[in-house]
Amino acid sequence: MTRAFRCFSLAALAFVSLSTVACERKGGPVTVVRIEPDNGTTSGGDQVTIIGSGFEPGQTTAEVRFGRKRAEGVVIASTSAINVTTPPSDRGPTEVTVILNDGKAFTIPNGFRFIEPQDASKVREAYLKTQQVK
Repeated sequence: MTRAFRCFSLAALAFVSLSTVACERKGGPVTVVRIEPDNGTTSGGDQVTIIGSGFEPGQTTAEVRFGRKRAEGVVIASTSAINVTTPPSDRGPTEVTVILNDGKAFTIPNGFRFIEPQDASKVREAYLKTQQVK
């Protein structure tokens, strides 16, 4: 290998390395901070927003789980918000896990609390939905 070719190869490698670092920093560091609102009914179907940073709409994809149950309608709404629809679940607190397409996972212990519906007509619906999921 000639000396000029080695210098060119090293320069090309340095350029690629610097370009990769710049791409990784474009959206900033990815964080997941909290869920808003932090509670919803056991029947599921509630719209909640996961607040964080570093998401890239159109490029970032995510799977969201409430305990072991997968959320539906996951949408990267902005660089700081992921909108999801809660699954049906049993009453009580549960961890919320966000798994990004790059394999990184973030868990908020007891990040969401499932509560019984206040409307009596929804109590039966909530019970039936949780029985179907099990």
